[in-house]
Amino acid sequence: MTIGESEEFMAEVRRCRYCGAYWDIGVFSYPKVISRDEARQELPNLDELEEKLGIDFPEPPSLAHG
Repeated sequence: MTIGESEEFMAEVRRCRYCGAYWDIGVFSYPKVISRDEARQELPNLDELEEKLGIDFPEPPSLAHG
């Protein structure tokens, strides 16, 4: 589901209803999973946008690299 668009990052932030993952869909790059912090960088009003959608998303997966 599309959460919002960032003109500054030239990307769209989406979120999976099933697993809660955030996705960055860039104009000049392949889609990639991003952290909640990265999603907030692109969409400072992320919480407000998600609240307006009225969907109870699951917690996003951990993106810890090891």
